[in-house]
Amino acid sequence: MRAQWMSDPYPCYSFYGVDGSDCSFLIYLSDIEWFCPPLAWRNHSSMPTTHPVPRIQASLRSDVGPLLEQVGTGKESLSFMRRRIRRLAAQWAAAARRLHTRLHSQDREQKRLGTWPVLVHVGFLTEESGDMFSPKVLKGGPLGEMVQWADILTALHVLGHSLRVSFSLKELQGFLGVPPGRGSCPLTGAFPFDLVYTDYHGLQQIKKLMGLSLKKYSSCMHSGVTAETHTPDNSFMGFVAEELNETERRSIQRNKVTNMAVVYGKEPSMWKVFIGFGFPYEGPAPLEAIANGCIFLQPKFQPPHSSPNHEFFRGKPTSRQVSSQHPYAEQYIGKPHVMTVDFNNSQELEAAIQEIMRTKVEPYLPYEYTCEGMLERLNAYIEHQDFCHPDAPFPLVNTSRSWPGNPPSPFTLLPNSSTLVWAPNVTAPPSWPPLSAMLLVLAPEGLSCVHTCQEEKLLCEPVFCRDMLQVQCEALEVEVSHLYPAVSAEEAECYLQKEPLLFSCAGAGPKHRRLCPCRDFIQGQQALCRDCL
Repeated sequence: MRAQWMSDPYPCYSFYGVDGSDCSFLIYLSDIEWFCPPLAWRNHSSMPTTHPVPRIQASLRSDVGPLLEQVGTGKESLSFMRRRIRRLAAQWAAAARRLHTRLHSQDREQKRLGTWPVLVHVGFLTEESGDMFSPKVLKGGPLGEMVQWADILTALHVLGHSLRVSFSLKELQGFLGVPPGRGSCPLTGAFPFDLVYTDYHGLQQIKKLMGLSLKKYSSCMHSGVTAETHTPDNSFMGFVAEELNETERRSIQRNKVTNMAVVYGKEPSMWKVFIGFGFPYEGPAPLEAIANGCIFLQPKFQPPHSSPNHEFFRGKPTSRQVSSQHPYAEQYIGKPHVMTVDFNNSQELEAAIQEIMRTKVEPYLPYEYTCEGMLERLNAYIEHQDFCHPDAPFPLVNTSRSWPGNPPSPFTLLPNSSTLVWAPNVTAPPSWPPLSAMLLVLAPEGLSCVHTCQEEKLLCEPVFCRDMLQVQCEALEVEVSHLYPAVSAEEAECYLQKEPLLFSCAGAGPKHRRLCPCRDFIQGQQALCRDCL
């Protein structure tokens, strides 16, 4: 402190009253960084006692004017987001009314304590991240990320939550209340937000601004959200596609041109076929085309694209294998709206085109990509997901005697299968998703939990990873690996995941059989189980 108090972090030290004296050093190291024990002569009893603030009843909003003011102007990207928010405002309002009618008997609570708002920091549009998107908005550049963030902002606003939106480091620093310095200055008060939504760039920026203080609050930040249902390892936030009324649907069917294929167009009502050529992966355009009465023709990847064999995924922390340009459309929509074929097989491709020319389809939009579906999903996340106070994991089976049976276990094996379900004579502890939705399935050798659960017409649920310690094995090891929990393919040896946050539904290895936490789901709303609402 004596040698460096006027160097790099000086604005921080000065902010907290350090003036170069040993007395100020001791006070700072004791009261601010807690590096030294409390000083006996300091009045610590005057520290305010915090009490839980009653939650405020949320009220749905239909006026997007206040949100448009927060988004602001000055960039083409922001103008694009404002236009989208304004254009879909009526659909959001109608969806909110329908959702309110369905949930009117349930008391919804606003996800904030007192006046604490939700922070949404869109890092990829900040100047500090390079913002390569804004200059290309009107030149055919990618718009998918802006679509998703515009819809996230609108959904949070319509649900009645208090938002703070930042598109720059200056705004972010002001909202966080971070003292001056380069991230070495700790926050001493309560974190000003109950929930934070950001992206990869935004998370790095928050880390830089908050420095050591981030560790204390990082569990409340949610950056693991995706536009598409990539894998269950991240929460599916999604986006919406515009819904057609009956007049628009009839107009499309009446005016649709046959024998026409469109790769990119501004008037979807004239499309017959929407063709994907393999990239970009999982964008919103195919869903918008299907919602406007198109048939989506896309390539099948053989072998599937993944980190070992494709440059786009190389170096990314995922074991995911992508079977087509838009796996969601392939697996959950399918024929007649989606045709997935090997473009290298001319006979298969020609047969698919002939089938498309004979097929008539109605506009189709999955519920989870409607305004109501996104509001329902996001509302459930905010009410039930808890990143700040996760439930304690179960004890290991060898150390727990709280379950009946010999050996003790809360699970029972289904007849003629390798599937475990929650025992009917055991009361499940509180959890979300509820443990009643969980089935444990032992995967075949070399298959991931994504594929294993799909084979059972279920979905992998990583939240249940912490509840999978009730396993009886001859030998047990607890390690950090994206392949665990698993069972050795050759020996009766079990491997459990030491770090639950690293559990991967997509991980697979030739020497292990994954123990997969599967769950049921609502048709058209995969993010939620049947008992999740």
